[in-house]
Amino acid sequence: MKNKLNQVLLKFVIMFGLCFTSLQIYGYDDFVVSNHFNESYKTDDSPQQQIEGTVYDDKGNPLIGVTIIIKGTQKGVSTDFDGKFKMNASQGDTLVFSYLGFASKELLLGTDTNYTITMIPSVEQLEGVEIVSTGYQKISKERATGSFAVIDSKVLDRKIEQNIISKIAGEAPGVQFDPFIQEKNSIGLVIRGRSSINATTEPLVVVDGFAIPGGFSTINPNDVETISILKDAAASSIWGIRAANGVIVITTKSGSRNKKLDISVSVNTAVTLKQDIFDSPFADPSTQVDYQIELFKFEQFSQQRDLFSGSLNEFSLFQTNSVRETLLRLNRGDIDIATADARINALRNNDGREEYSRLFLRQQLWNQYNLGISSGGDKYNFNSSLVYNLNKGPIVNDRTDQFILNLNASYNLTDKLKLRFISNITQTKNEDGLGTGAVGYLNNYPLFERIVDDNGNYLPMFNGVNIESSELAQQNGYPYPWTLNLKQESDNVDDTSTSTDLRLQTGINYEITKGLTVDLSYQYLYNAFFGRDLFNENRFFTRNTVNRFAQLDENGQVVDLPVPVGSILNTSTRSSTDNTFRAQINYSIDFKDRLHNIDAIAGYEVRKQISEFNRDRKYGYDDQSLIFTQPNLNTLYEDAIFGGQRLINDGETIIFNENRFLSYYANAAYNYDNRYTVSASVRLDDTNLFGASEEFRNTPLFSAGFKWNITNEPFFKSKFFDNLNLRGTYGAGGNVDRNTSPFLVARQGRDAGSFLNNYLTISNPPNPTLRLEKTKILNLGLDYSMANNRIYGSIEFYDRRSEDLLARRNLSPTYGLSSSFLNVAELYNRGFDIDLGLRIIQSKDFNYDMRILYSQNENKVTSIDESNPGEIFLWTQYDANAFVIGEPVDAFFSFRYAGLDSNGNPSFFNENNEIIEVGGDIGAIEALKSEGSRSPNRTGSVVNTISYKNLSLRVLTTYSGGNRFRFERNYDPRFFRTNVWSDWTSRWQQPGDELLTDVPRLTSPNETGTPLYLYLDESDRNTDDATTIRLAQVNLSYRFPDYLANKLAMRNLSVSIQGDNLKVWNFNKWDVDPISRTIPIPPTFTLNVTANF
Repeated sequence: MKNKLNQVLLKFVIMFGLCFTSLQIYGYDDFVVSNHFNESYKTDDSPQQQIEGTVYDDKGNPLIGVTIIIKGTQKGVSTDFDGKFKMNASQGDTLVFSYLGFASKELLLGTDTNYTITMIPSVEQLEGVEIVSTGYQKISKERATGSFAVIDSKVLDRKIEQNIISKIAGEAPGVQFDPFIQEKNSIGLVIRGRSSINATTEPLVVVDGFAIPGGFSTINPNDVETISILKDAAASSIWGIRAANGVIVITTKSGSRNKKLDISVSVNTAVTLKQDIFDSPFADPSTQVDYQIELFKFEQFSQQRDLFSGSLNEFSLFQTNSVRETLLRLNRGDIDIATADARINALRNNDGREEYSRLFLRQQLWNQYNLGISSGGDKYNFNSSLVYNLNKGPIVNDRTDQFILNLNASYNLTDKLKLRFISNITQTKNEDGLGTGAVGYLNNYPLFERIVDDNGNYLPMFNGVNIESSELAQQNGYPYPWTLNLKQESDNVDDTSTSTDLRLQTGINYEITKGLTVDLSYQYLYNAFFGRDLFNENRFFTRNTVNRFAQLDENGQVVDLPVPVGSILNTSTRSSTDNTFRAQINYSIDFKDRLHNIDAIAGYEVRKQISEFNRDRKYGYDDQSLIFTQPNLNTLYEDAIFGGQRLINDGETIIFNENRFLSYYANAAYNYDNRYTVSASVRLDDTNLFGASEEFRNTPLFSAGFKWNITNEPFFKSKFFDNLNLRGTYGAGGNVDRNTSPFLVARQGRDAGSFLNNYLTISNPPNPTLRLEKTKILNLGLDYSMANNRIYGSIEFYDRRSEDLLARRNLSPTYGLSSSFLNVAELYNRGFDIDLGLRIIQSKDFNYDMRILYSQNENKVTSIDESNPGEIFLWTQYDANAFVIGEPVDAFFSFRYAGLDSNGNPSFFNENNEIIEVGGDIGAIEALKSEGSRSPNRTGSVVNTISYKNLSLRVLTTYSGGNRFRFERNYDPRFFRTNVWSDWTSRWQQPGDELLTDVPRLTSPNETGTPLYLYLDESDRNTDDATTIRLAQVNLSYRFPDYLANKLAMRNLSVSIQGDNLKVWNFNKWDVDPISRTIPIPPTFTLNVTANF
């Protein structure tokens, strides 16, 4: 209290230019304050020199009236209007800086005479008025009735990430990263569960007040000031038909008024360790050899198959694996048993994993260089940045280069008229390497095969044409060798794409009268994409395409090449524009009695989106002359090897989309005496995506809410609670599926038979009743802080009910269609979010904070068409989501495994709990077991932050659970598995083994009962708990003392080291990560250096 009063008096002195030669202030016998700031007072007899400097806050603004005393004395000065000070002091003295709302700071004087000091707000200041943004307006969180989660710059700046998703991960309750739903959610973030079945589930992304498509790829994470996550109707319904999945509002940095030029430079370097291809469930090469030998013994058909027979035919064209080839040659008499044994033993010593890792895998590297410039005067402020990202992916030749240029500026043309302008330009170039990743290699290429010989020459590989057939084909006039090699593919890949994104925002704000303003704003988005994938004559795709269409005479000699020799060039272009105009009136007034406050907005918005996509293919292309020769695409050609007739693929696609939106909206909130707040909003959206009927085109969306600040009630006298608020909201948001149309949509096709007839297939019948998907949300929340803000947080309960969801409905065949997507489904999400913050230790030099987040969600389908129950059975066979009443929206089902029978065959339970063995089948859905949700319905995180002086440690641990996953093993003998897993060694081999193992015996593709092997892969034998706890991130940062930074001509200098994905604790019987499954996700280590000038 003494210190605060000192500062108040000092400010008073400075403001009025009073001059005192001596002033008694709260225990200071002789504290001197002067309006002449170059005056100071000697404290001892040691030699003194004049010390000067400037004091700033953490945002770079000069602080006026900061108290500066020499520690151990009562002498000192204060800063002037520019934050500057001058005083006499001795080397070795310690200066103490104090200011209301900021943590005190000490500075040990060295030989320097000029210093720059930055002061950090105290905990009490940090817990002051928090502002949240809805995208349409900024409001005080203490008066907000809705459910908001705010991630401020202090958290964002601590996390070293190259994308916004990673910045959000683990920092907000009710928000989860869900890799299992990315088919309909490109960003992988879900807010409080899925609210749709077929439409997108991703939240709306808003940047600086306008919605943007495409996620976060064009946003520089270093430019983000705050992220507000809108989770309930009162917070998000103002966004109308795009708000059902929640809204993520990003506010970028804009600079500050009256701020001197600030230059920020940061460099990030991240290394992700190389994938460990050996850490997988696949057996070693020697075991793979044994598997191929066993498989060969069980074949019941001609063992001459797959071995070159002297002619080109589909049975002997392709390269088989070396074990099989050796055994076939032994049976045919081409080699003796000794030679065969020697070859097979040599194969046991080959390890393709080592070779693949050496040739194609590498450490992933991310380099980022960021330059930021900000400043401000009386009438203007701006923030600009330029960032360069270089990503070298985990596969050789994978590379991404990206530049992002930002400018955010505002200018007061007059006292009433303000102009703002924001621009963002993003240029991205991608280079893709080998398309076969580590998991693809393990699944498709024998591990005992080599890729190149000792001299680096390409070797024929599995899935390509064998060397004998390739040589014979060239003798017969085929233009190209026909073998396949991954290293050859990697050496010749030429797959690049470039993308340019432009975002321009401008607006004016005019104050009509006090509290009443009008906003006119406009956003223009532009995207241009160009993709170029050149398959030169060394690529297997080109060689195979030209050779396959070769026309032969009766002697098998090539007489015509319908596909000309040369490269094949695939190109794709995409362009899109997005124009949004908004007119909005804002009204905010505090009445004179200070008991009443009104905040209201009303506006009109119009938006138009146009996009066009074109894909093209050129044959016989020469990359030097740019000349190409197109084949006849309207002729059927004989396939001499596989039989039948085929068309040459034209590779063309044309897609055009135009979407239009018209919206009206209003929002108002009334507050009485900082105790009671009520709010309401309404929005009306019209779009060409809905049916022609007026009742379905204009559906109002609304919200209403209240907040009760119990702390401010006269009757509430509590020494324990610092703050206690109760709030509740109810309203509706919407969602729209842009893949469905109210109009008839047909796709063109061509009959590949004798007549080459063109035809149209109806993909979307007309639907005049098509309407938005609506989600009604009830939210109740309690905000609290206790024990002098040492304990704080919130508890929220919600109930979200989605109706009129688009889902497949079976139709009578008399309509000409078996099914169509209609607004017929319903589901609900119900759950709660907990946010608990603890300031465990708060002292001058040492602080320990903890934040605990936990969310739980229950998701159920309550209405859907189940007139064809056989679909569930089919979905289970293909491991797809099954939409069933009473089950989660992403539920999946399993066949119920009953163990192995006495012959080593799998058996299952039917709908009557009877065991079905070899020769039986399952056809009733009652025999299936519901596994529940694929997506986690319980998520949480714990953030521990420990700081000692300028050193800070932050540890993020995350939790997810309540879901299950399938870890598939394919034992179906009808499909030749290239590689088997290590559990194959524990397979059933003799009667009695069924009591010891659940791995079935190896069987022939021709044996009866093999349909049951299909069920084995999708059985509950292969499902388990997907719960994980992750040591997601550890960040250690150090901020250098100001005097050291000043020596380097810097105002601030900090260094951070961060580790991500350091440890995963799994709770399944296989101890595998449910996300990565086959190969663990390697950890990432990042170094950051940031300096301010």
